[in-house]
Amino acid sequence: MPNLKIEMKKLHTLILESQKILILTHDSPDLDAMSSIFSLSHIFDHFHKPYTILFKQKPPKYLVSLDAQKTYEIDEQILTQPLSHDLIIIVDAGDLLHTGLEKQLILLKGKIIIVNIDHHQTNTNFGDINIVVPDAVSTTEIIYDIFQNFKIKITEKIANHILAGILTDTNNFTNFNTTSKSLEIASDLIAKGSNISRVLKLSRQKKSIEEMQAWGKIFSRLTKNQEQNIAYTIITKDDISQYSKDPSVLDGLSNYLNNISDAKISLVIREMPDNTIKISMRTNDDLIDVSKFAKMYNGGGHKKAAGFSIKGKLEKTQEGWKII
Repeated sequence: MPNLKIEMKKLHTLILESQKILILTHDSPDLDAMSSIFSLSHIFDHFHKPYTILFKQKPPKYLVSLDAQKTYEIDEQILTQPLSHDLIIIVDAGDLLHTGLEKQLILLKGKIIIVNIDHHQTNTNFGDINIVVPDAVSTTEIIYDIFQNFKIKITEKIANHILAGILTDTNNFTNFNTTSKSLEIASDLIAKGSNISRVLKLSRQKKSIEEMQAWGKIFSRLTKNQEQNIAYTIITKDDISQYSKDPSVLDGLSNYLNNISDAKISLVIREMPDNTIKISMRTNDDLIDVSKFAKMYNGGGHKKAAGFSIKGKLEKTQEGWKII
């Protein structure tokens, strides 16, 4: 494993020498991913470095509201030659595939330095510089350490960003991965002015009646495989089409299903418009590591929360749902 202090020193030098930085994250970013981007962008602001925030698709409004002053691009053409950026930083992505921009990024390997900042234990160390800390509860925890290493002051706004990522990925300090370090950092962030009430409200993401009705429809398909002790539900392509204007309606289902008491593993099986199936897995069982299963299908994640994608479509039969 690379020495993190040395890697952070390399990152510091690269940022100072860079003329323009490109920062991106995984496809369908969550609050930790967005918070990592926004908090890291304040380091670029500190050094007066121009940068571009790039998303694969338009992120949900509630995530953008975390820092409404930040602008971003959703134009993949930014990654085509000639590239105006001289440094790419990818946060909270276990590999290039999960950025949704793998083909473009592979073509840039060797032509531009890629920095990989992440906390997933299945991270493939795809960067020229890899600041990967599997023991960190969130990627924003690593960003906190970068701020400390660079000796940059953490303002109230930055503290909110970092705390949002920590709260999200520990499920408000209730997940098994919560550590004493994450609690100490949270305490320090609150001391620095973080508005924990606002951050909690954002991380909980309250649902409207329409959204809860959508969840109810999906929960009505909830099924248990008695033999495998697995609970699962289905999100169809029609469901996704119905809520295409605001896909965030369906966010959070996987974590919610993890509250099921009489199943060792919960799955959300999502049929995508491009004929792929995304499977999100959760468990609270001490003896189960879902990331190992996800990795078998080129997926990734953590011991208790992971996912992968496969080619296929969903079909409802008399015996139940099948992937064909």
